[in-house]
Amino acid sequence: MVGKTVSRRALRAVRIWGAASVAWVALCAAPLAQAHRAHVHGVAQLELAVDGPVLQVSVHGPLDNVLGFEHAPRTEREKRAYDAALQRLRSGGEWFTPNPEAGCTREYQDVEHEREGNDSHADIELTVQWRCAQPALLRSLRVTLWPVIPRLQRLEAAVVLPQASRKVVLRRPASGEAAVLRWGAGAP
Repeated sequence: MVGKTVSRRALRAVRIWGAASVAWVALCAAPLAQAHRAHVHGVAQLELAVDGPVLQVSVHGPLDNVLGFEHAPRTEREKRAYDAALQRLRSGGEWFTPNPEAGCTREYQDVEHEREGNDSHADIELTVQWRCAQPALLRSLRVTLWPVIPRLQRLEAAVVLPQASRKVVLRRPASGEAAVLRWGAGAP
């Protein structure tokens, strides 16, 4: 009788542990699956975060959005296009402009690219950081990436603020070169 009780307890413990393990694997794999789905041509992810006086914006998406190809540059033409695109992105262009009332000064801008092992997918990430004199007055970000990322059609934005967070989708403007990401009082 004792042997059967122990076996049932052991079996129950294994079932509970197994269910917990499956749940843990699913929970851990969800961000990886989401990150994998994020590689969609014409789409990029924009992350905006405010932490005290610091505003940081990162855009991450397929290199295809910038160049029209993702493989390592093979021809001289592709190499020139690749170098020119990275130079444009690194040039310090005003691809993002916080609303002027916040008194933000750009401190940092960087461009990185990464290639998956099979050479069929490459991503690019642009990061810009500002220090704002009046961070409480931050309400919007003017986005003018469209000319420098010609194949970009949609930015999926995640806005993280001390008091809240939200998701917004910005679409390529039909006319003009800017879209405005708004948050806070009066945001759509």
